[in-house]
Amino acid sequence: MRHRRRGRPRRTSWRARLLLLFAAALGCVYVRPIILQHAANLVQFTATRAINDAVQDKIYQNRAQYEELVVLERDNDSRVTALKTDAISINRIKTEIVNTLYDAVNGLERTSLDIPAGTVLAPDYLGGMGPKMHVGMSGLGFASAEFISAFTQAGINQTRHNIILEVRADV
Repeated sequence: MRHRRRGRPRRTSWRARLLLLFAAALGCVYVRPIILQHAANLVQFTATRAINDAVQDKIYQNRAQYEELVVLERDNDSRVTALKTDAISINRIKTEIVNTLYDAVNGLERTSLDIPAGTVLAPDYLGGMGPKMHVGMSGLGFASAEFISAFTQAGINQTRHNIILEVRADV
């Protein structure tokens, strides 16, 4: 039976210190970029889902009729002479969507990710395996929405008018 030495704590050898320093350097050089890339991919995926859900909820909630957004002016022979959009209604919908996007993106700040250790250490062989590393997420970003009016051919003497919502978000 061995007895522990009392008094002065045992010193680590210079080799152990060098090995610890090498492991820390390897962690900073090799592992940190993998963690950051994996976290960035998960943040982008989570943000995209949150944005899609927010836009879909707002579009279906404010299901505006085409006739409420666009007024067709006709001449005496019932031919379309002008197409006017209701800028106030379109801007109201756009503002509601952008505000919902900000809420969705900023709500990601309360979200956290669990990255499997195998994904970090050997992604080709151990991806998705091992204990999970807990990573916090910050969802600060920029969001904008824009309505685009487009005309396409829909047959002989027929034109289709589309109102397209283009959403951009940086997370």
